Amino acid sequence: TRRENLSISEYAFMYRNGKVWMERNTAIEELHKRPGDPLSREVILSALDDPFWSLRSDAIKFAKDYLATDKELLREKISRIAMNDPKAAVRADAVEFLYKNMPDANVLEVFKKAMQDQSYAVIGAGLKGITKVDPKEGMKMAKSLESEKNNQLLLSIASLYSEHGDDSHNDFFQRIAPEFKGFGNIGYLN
Repeated sequence: TRRENLSISEYAFMYRNGKVWMERNTAIEELHKRPGDPLSREVILSALDDPFWSLRSDAIKFAKDYLATDKELLREKISRIAMNDPKAAVRADAVEFLYKNMPDANVLEVFKKAMQDQSYAVIGAGLKGITKVDPKEGMKMAKSLESEKNNQLLLSIASLYSEHGDDSHNDFFQRIAPEFKGFGNIGYLN
């Protein structure tokens, strides 16, 4: 890919008028490098509603730069994305953003709704969010999911147990260890 050294207004124009993913992706990646500029902020926040899922996902990650100035707007928009986006990866990214940046009672309902999702990635993120807000409730929910067969969800549970658990969870770790082979074993060992 070719990178040009454009101004902020040119990158904003590129995002708004770009017909293909590559143009819009290049624009938000470059604007993300300049979070102090109001035009960069405007474009990144508008990318939360981009028609293409990976650009919405990137915008969620880049939104962290605007927590100090737009916390309530981000809470509302990213909560809506977490509950309604058609793409599971974007919903999972939105839930993750909320539990990493705003783990409080204001988004607890979003985390609880994530637990009803069809995607294990979203469920795992919701479980982590609930545990951040209410560790006792999160551990109870993790216990109820121990019999699931999805490795991604099992890793989420293992992560919670390693952080909040005790010796009583050792059986869980011994039971799931054989499930992780090859590169999956790296995630389990971490």
